Amino acid sequence: MTSPQNPWQQEPSQQPDPYQQGYSQQGGQPNPYAAPPVDTGTTLAAHRPLTVNIAFWIAVLAPIVVTLLMGASMLSISEFIGQTVGATITEQDIPENMTRDEFRSAMMAGVMLVFGFLLFLFAVLTTLWIVFGFKMRAGRNWARITLTVFAAVWLVFMLPNLFGNGMTSVDTTQTVNGQTVRMDEVPTVLTALNISIGAVSVVSTIAFLVLVWLRPSNWFFSAAKRA
Repeated sequence: MTSPQNPWQQEPSQQPDPYQQGYSQQGGQPNPYAAPPVDTGTTLAAHRPLTVNIAFWIAVLAPIVVTLLMGASMLSISEFIGQTVGATITEQDIPENMTRDEFRSAMMAGVMLVFGFLLFLFAVLTTLWIVFGFKMRAGRNWARITLTVFAAVWLVFMLPNLFGNGMTSVDTTQTVNGQTVRMDEVPTVLTALNISIGAVSVVSTIAFLVLVWLRPSNWFFSAAKRA
């Protein structure tokens, strides 16, 4: 006489695999032995090439450094103008209800207002660089394209600074009563700041453009697009 079959016994093919991913077959409960799901962002971060990482830090740090140098340069220019503006002011330039010192102070207030607006504009652009830099680091190809356009425009805009002819340069010749008057020589620190702004901008921009379009970077953004 044969013993009855064990009703709880299952065929080997029907037994659940303890290492199966996802959920168990009964009750839809999570399988404690299942491998954790793979996060796409974690996978991209693990395979992010060095070229993208370096380009990211350039996008974050270079605009901050340039903005700080620009602020120091504008401060030096304002001091230089304040010391030499008296040489170009004539009695005809001064309104009747103002003294020479009041007129000079009003001119300097206008200069500082312009410089303040420029620094605010640089701060906004720096913020955009940083925000788009994080998006690019996350694999967003549109951020890479946007920063490429920014970098190309910035390169053309800042290239003259390498030769001392950028936006922070100063013209030391003025026309007074039909005659050309030469102001004091530009301070060495202002020239050094002007060249430094150009050097940092040009070198970092070229490096960024090269890094984000190298083959490893292209592979990374293509994989991120498919993910």
